[in-house]
Amino acid sequence: MKEFNGKKGLQILNHSSFRLIKENVIIKSKIKKFKFVYEPVIDLKIPFQYGIELEFVGVSRIEVENKLKQFYQTKELIYGKTWFVDKDVSVTEGIYGGELQSPISYNEEKDWTLLAQICKLVQQLGGFSNDKCSVHIHVDFRRLNFSMEDWNRFLKLWCAYEDVIFKFSRVGQKNMRNCYFTFARPIKGYILKVMSKGEASDAITDPIGKLNKQSCLNMRNLYRSLSGMKTSISTIEIRSCNGTLNPIFIQNIVRVFSRLLETVNLKKEALDPYIETRLYEKHPNYREKELELSNLIFTNDFEKYSFLKQCNMKVKRKD
Repeated sequence: MKEFNGKKGLQILNHSSFRLIKENVIIKSKIKKFKFVYEPVIDLKIPFQYGIELEFVGVSRIEVENKLKQFYQTKELIYGKTWFVDKDVSVTEGIYGGELQSPISYNEEKDWTLLAQICKLVQQLGGFSNDKCSVHIHVDFRRLNFSMEDWNRFLKLWCAYEDVIFKFSRVGQKNMRNCYFTFARPIKGYILKVMSKGEASDAITDPIGKLNKQSCLNMRNLYRSLSGMKTSISTIEIRSCNGTLNPIFIQNIVRVFSRLLETVNLKKEALDPYIETRLYEKHPNYREKELELSNLIFTNDFEKYSFLKQCNMKVKRKD
């Protein structure tokens, strides 16, 4: 691996620093007035195929399953075709609590309508997300058509802005969920260690690598595919987000991570100066980093404000 210099990146950041400070002041006032909107579809350049997992507590899986069968007017739920309910080790206690798994989705209006209906259904039964719950997003890596260079850049981009990503991943809550370090551990330290001997993408092809269900990025299915093993699920899994049954927040989560992947594919080398500087930065300005990342991955103000608002939501005090 080349020794880090970062001078080019520092020049770019210093040049844009004053602009970011000015823009930050303007955006702060706009974010206060900004209201989230649930879109019929997300405007994406890449035809993503994805799945959503929503953890919940407060209601039995039997009740949820029966209600889902009534909703679909069927005697049986079909994995991958209908919303499905199952146990989850982090939230399940006996028959209570579990995980809702979406059918394969394609960013069509019917997919987002269905998500809103399922969230409402579970909430009406008394289900909710607590500080143990999470949202997981599965993205079909075959549709991304990434080269190893793309995966290398994606991992470095994630790590360069991992602190911002985790702030967004709180989903309006004060802190990350209690068990996040067990089931969604940050990966920056691990990736930097891998990079000291090679490339970030070496973490994917390591047979005993740590990009698994204990990390915020689970890439074991990609490892199996690259190794020539048969795998029934061709997805990477993004596990960082706290739990929610609010469809607006869930759509925003899918939007942000889709844009992150899309940007790697579309901008490529243009990201490198930012990655190099932020990856090794010791005392970052977090508000500046949030704004910078939003400028890198979004193409319109609505998406940018949706991201920044979720990063900086004021948490209501519990009396």
